Amino acid sequence: MSVNRPSIYISHAWGGKSEEVVHEILNKFQKEGLEITFDKKDLGYRESITRFMEKLGEADAIIMVISNKYLHSEYCMFELLQIYDNKNILDRIFPIVLDEVNIAKSTDRLELVKYWEDQSNNLEIKMRELQSLSNIEGIGEDLNLYYNIRSKIAKLTSILKDINTLNIQTHQDADYTQLVNAVKNQLAKKKDAINISDDNEMHLRDRLRTGIAEKNQNKGKVDNDYLLKLLKWLAVITLVFITGYLLRDFIFHNINGDISTPGKAVPDSSSLTEDINTDKPLQNLEHDKSNALLPLDKSQEKHGNKNGNLSSDKVGTEPVKTQINSERINNNPATKVEIDEAGSMQSNTITKEDYEHRNLKTVIIASQYIEVILQENISSNSAKEGAAIYLLNSSEVKSGNDIIIPKGAMVKAVINRAIPSENGSVGELSFSILSVKGVNDEWFSLRYPDISKKERNEIIFNKGMKISKIKLPSFTTKID
Repeated sequence: MSVNRPSIYISHAWGGKSEEVVHEILNKFQKEGLEITFDKKDLGYRESITRFMEKLGEADAIIMVISNKYLHSEYCMFELLQIYDNKNILDRIFPIVLDEVNIAKSTDRLELVKYWEDQSNNLEIKMRELQSLSNIEGIGEDLNLYYNIRSKIAKLTSILKDINTLNIQTHQDADYTQLVNAVKNQLAKKKDAINISDDNEMHLRDRLRTGIAEKNQNKGKVDNDYLLKLLKWLAVITLVFITGYLLRDFIFHNINGDISTPGKAVPDSSSLTEDINTDKPLQNLEHDKSNALLPLDKSQEKHGNKNGNLSSDKVGTEPVKTQINSERINNNPATKVEIDEAGSMQSNTITKEDYEHRNLKTVIIASQYIEVILQENISSNSAKEGAAIYLLNSSEVKSGNDIIIPKGAMVKAVINRAIPSENGSVGELSFSILSVKGVNDEWFSLRYPDISKKERNEIIFNKGMKISKIKLPSFTTKID
């Protein structure tokens, strides 16, 4: 049976009216027998706040108590971004919007955009006041978060504006009954999906048991049929072996008979040696096309005569070296060349079809975060927009004992903006992180806000700069 259990989280800003509403909701859901995960109750001492917020973003149902403080809190905005990034936001969120919040008009939402733009600019100004941008781990991540909020706050508030959230008084008068019913419906859908999965799993197990029982019933019959087929094949193999042996013996005797035929005398090796050691060049050395020598190298051509014979001053005292046409071998990288004991060259060719049909294992990698390191300085005065740059992954991504993305894997990025600073003008430099390369040469997409900077100087992203919390979404791949 599946151990998956639908989860309910509540996202809110501490204090004020929001705190009062949260406790009312918790009491109502407790009466209904529904458990809500709540930071003050479930986030333990020394546990990671970031990890808790990431789990909140993955929950099946998230009750959001939206206040002005919520929309101006980086923690609450981080939770909202996590919910958005995990998809199906409309199915999973249950917003309660307090009366103090104004997001109905475009001008109201633009005020929020301006607020987070100001937060980004203020942090940038503080960073530029430093003499060096090294050793400020965590500050860059906050700036990237501000950029991300600024780029998405308009869309997120538009989503909230379009949902009929009812006013807070209506919810309180009905003791949050509409909220409870809506959450229950969502959990029922989730439960149905889990039950379908469990039913499929049980069905597969039943089919497996039935198949094993049928196999055991027919085992005796199958074994007899297999033994009969095996005996037939052994008889055929034996016949082929005997026929091949007799044929080889016949051919061998016929070849020996041809060599011993009168009129086709084999030259004596002593006379051949005598000819080589004299000043006479070798003549009439002919070879049939099926046994042709490979081309001579330049040194051999230099000492040969016009007929291709070897010069007499090179034969007799130096051993003859066989030239192997390496170009012919290297042009076929899938060919393995071996020399047998008799000096013959044997080749075993691995075909493209054999390579493509090798056994592969499918693995599923869960969503996680990686860190990358910049491998070269990038300057706004020399970078080109659209140019690719490469970084290195600093940690392994594994499935069990199998490495899917190794430490040191190549990470691809692209320059978005590169405006040089000239005569005190404002320069700009930004790039996007796109993908990381796995062990099987497959590229896997990454998610991270654009890394951007503006100032009235040459902008340089230094070699060795670390970029953390880059999201690697879940994916499926195949490995050897």
